[in-house]
Amino acid sequence: MRFVASAFGSAGDFLPTLAVARSLAREGHDVSFLTNPFHERSVRAAALDYRAAGAPVDLYQLISKDSDLLTSPRVLKVMEDLARDHFMATHHAALAMLRAERVDAVVASNLDHGVHWAAMARRVPAVMVAATPLCWLSPDAPAQFLDFELPPSLLPWALRLTRAVGVGLLDHALRSLARSVGATSFDCSYSAVE
Repeated sequence: MRFVASAFGSAGDFLPTLAVARSLAREGHDVSFLTNPFHERSVRAAALDYRAAGAPVDLYQLISKDSDLLTSPRVLKVMEDLARDHFMATHHAALAMLRAERVDAVVASNLDHGVHWAAMARRVPAVMVAATPLCWLSPDAPAQFLDFELPPSLLPWALRLTRAVGVGLLDHALRSLARSVGATSFDCSYSAVE
């Protein structure tokens, strides 16, 4: 089979998708990995076909240059800008690949909505790789914030509330980003992609 894989973000976002892509290639499938040029060396080291999307972004350098960034309100603006640029670059690159090449399926991380949108637009089956329990909240994999553990009786309510608020905010933000990249012919929300 022919796969397009894609991931971006920190190691926790990128490496699980890279591992899936490498496993597919080891099983004899043809895999191209579409990502930010920052990850080129890792993709090539995994012996995968590398495809570039966007200008190089070194998240580690960005955070280390501004040690207060992660605790500052401006982190939301930085993340929004990074997401918009990444979604736009990967959306257009993935659409071009899916139009020009026969692709059986897409494997992309939960931060690669541009690629998921391209797969939806071209009606190519896609799999979302989510390595964090924040994306798949359940009693079996509850999210824990700081060092506070919820009493088991409150866990179902907390999970529902966290998921409703989190997904609601993501749905709104992603629909706005989708309009900016021209992905408007289908539901581009997090819920729809998931």
